[in-house]
Amino acid sequence: MELGMDFLDEVFYHPVIVELSTHIADLITLDNDIVSYNKEQATGNDPHNIVTIVMRQFGINLDGAMNWVAQYHKEVETHFLDGLKCVPSWGPEIDKNMEVYINGLANWARSNDCWNFECGRYFGKRGLEFQKVRWVPLLPKVVKDPVAKANLKRGNINIPLFFDSDDTEEGTDK
Repeated sequence: MELGMDFLDEVFYHPVIVELSTHIADLITLDNDIVSYNKEQATGNDPHNIVTIVMRQFGINLDGAMNWVAQYHKEVETHFLDGLKCVPSWGPEIDKNMEVYINGLANWARSNDCWNFECGRYFGKRGLEFQKVRWVPLLPKVVKDPVAKANLKRGNINIPLFFDSDDTEEGTDK
């Protein structure tokens, strides 16, 4: 993200700059959990998704959790924008580079949001449609085969690490 800019540690690790970077990381994480929730809940891979955590923590339904996460996202956005007003000055050259860096942070969050809807990973070919209408139909849960899962336990898998010389004939398999 530094784009070849060589910031002094006291500039790059200034509390305001660290806070701005943290807000962007939070926004990207929240965005990812919002858009990936549907796919994750359908496959049973949602225990660590913020939407699932909020539903369990507060005992609320999906709509309530999405609203909570969206409100929290808005608060983080506000903290980022307020933090921009607190960036100190380190002189014209450093300030110019820091402006480029901070714009890069902001664009990172925005471009990640665009990617979420354009890549097909979460919404297939309907990503731009869902982005526009801001409504996504919930996918049905995939039923997992408990027998298949049990067969994948560590104790049930045998991977030979060495071949016995009797297993091959002059470099070819029997």
